[in-house]
Amino acid sequence: MASMRPLDGIRVVGLTNAIAGPMTCHILAEYGAEVIKVESNTRPDGLRLSAPFAGGVAHVDRGGRFAPYSGSVLSMAVNLNHPGGPAFVKRLVSRSDVLVENFAPGVLAKHGLSFDSFVAERPDLVMLSLSIFGLTGPNSALPGLGTDLAALTGFASMTGWPDRGPSLPQGAYTDFIIPPLAACAILAALEHREATGQGLYIDLAEYEAALWFLLPQLLDSAANGRAPSRPGNRMARGAPHQLFRCGGDDRWCAIAIADDEQWRTLCRLIGRPELGDDPRFATYPARIAYNAELTAVVEAWTEQRSPHEVMDLLQRHGLEAGAAQSAEDLHEDPQLAHRGHFRLLDHPEMGASYYQALPIRLPEIEPQWKPAPCLGEHTYDICHRVLGLSDEEIVQFIDDNVLY
Repeated sequence: MASMRPLDGIRVVGLTNAIAGPMTCHILAEYGAEVIKVESNTRPDGLRLSAPFAGGVAHVDRGGRFAPYSGSVLSMAVNLNHPGGPAFVKRLVSRSDVLVENFAPGVLAKHGLSFDSFVAERPDLVMLSLSIFGLTGPNSALPGLGTDLAALTGFASMTGWPDRGPSLPQGAYTDFIIPPLAACAILAALEHREATGQGLYIDLAEYEAALWFLLPQLLDSAANGRAPSRPGNRMARGAPHQLFRCGGDDRWCAIAIADDEQWRTLCRLIGRPELGDDPRFATYPARIAYNAELTAVVEAWTEQRSPHEVMDLLQRHGLEAGAAQSAEDLHEDPQLAHRGHFRLLDHPEMGASYYQALPIRLPEIEPQWKPAPCLGEHTYDICHRVLGLSDEEIVQFIDDNVLY
């Protein structure tokens, strides 16, 4: 196994909070970057204070929502509200290659921090600002969360049942689709720096990035004047293309039939070959029109089987099907187990905890696989190793409340 990782030797400072910023830093850290998360005792990352907590004990170092998004990074506790705090951050950034920030608009400026102030000390700095609306435009000063963005982008209006109101996707959906894009932007900027010796300031608007995941719906609206609808338990790209109830408590399997031949195959598998040529179901338009009858026919078969039995049989015959898996199913999924997707790491406060692997596998390169840091866990190490401070200087900064 190769000892070098792609980002070995790259130092990243993270002025980040919540999901999108920390996850971006986590991706970089897994592939070798030394990521230093700057936070404070008085204003820690909000997810440190979010349930569930390991063992049910509320503590900044036991947050079950914080840990998965901040694995393999270091934590340094700096008091930005102290006059010496921003200067300390500038000193750290001057010894770093990349700065990632996703604070609310105006927070950095409030502390006298900006790209210009950073590049005065580090001209080849790559800086990424993640914000809801970007750094320009009439809404650029507005803060927001991933749940807000799911509504603004249209995800909510396209989610739910056609005869009911909009529904938010599970969790802060847009926050989870941004980090890979942000990491790619940083890699491109580092490549630019390698070629030109110049740094870059990356302005990533989460609003615009999220819209890339709605291209078909937005293009259909622009070209054909059709407003995207809420599909409920049916997709328009096939018939049937929906979830079917299976045996067990609230167990389901998705089945997607692309054409008439696949429909006839499904009919043979469920023991109803005569339905392949039944006028109610023989064509795509007919199956759409008689969907209620079709659902009853298919569910009479699926309800006698588990979701995985349905999925395995249909997949063996070339049909697309997927069991609607629970969290327990995912932890026991043999495919995920084979690829080592869930890793058990030992955390000093939380004990043995499961972390998810990144989905990208690079041959002969192993990610760092380290647990999330405790608040301020690496302050002393960074002060010594990166900033060259003596023990006496560090103690003085702590006594002055610049560091914690």
